[in-house]
Amino acid sequence: MNKNKILLLLSIFVIGLIVYLYYFFNNSYSLSFSARAHLEAGEYQQALEEATQSYELDHYNRMAFTVMNQANESLKWVTFIKQSRGYLKKIETMSYNKGLSNSEVARIKIMCDITLENHEKLKSAKMLQIETLEIEAEALIEQFQLIYKHLF
Repeated sequence: MNKNKILLLLSIFVIGLIVYLYYFFNNSYSLSFSARAHLEAGEYQQALEEATQSYELDHYNRMAFTVMNQANESLKWVTFIKQSRGYLKKIETMSYNKGLSNSEVARIKIMCDITLENHEKLKSAKMLQIETLEIEAEALIEQFQLIYKHLF
């Protein structure tokens, strides 16, 4: 009985070791593990590049495909947030003047419209990385909605 248990544990260990070594030495899978780490660290561009390389090496690598899509979606949110912050800075700079001219009000309206439309186009996802970015984006959207209501 003990001999069978030992043999079973040994065979499970050997199979696990073979699987581990396969994934460790397979370039496609090692790249996808690295891409996953970059994604979790918030380094979306690096994650996208490594996941794309990994997927090109092995089109059946589902982890690479998933990380590639997640990094791509995360980059869209990061771009949206950067653009929104830039617009808010421009609006803040314009609002330091005593009164806003009609052209400045029109520019602010366009910036608000662009931001609100771009936010509607973004997909919501149940990923930790994107949920964190969504929270930040929602705070920016609230500011734009306040500006829009105040001016128009």
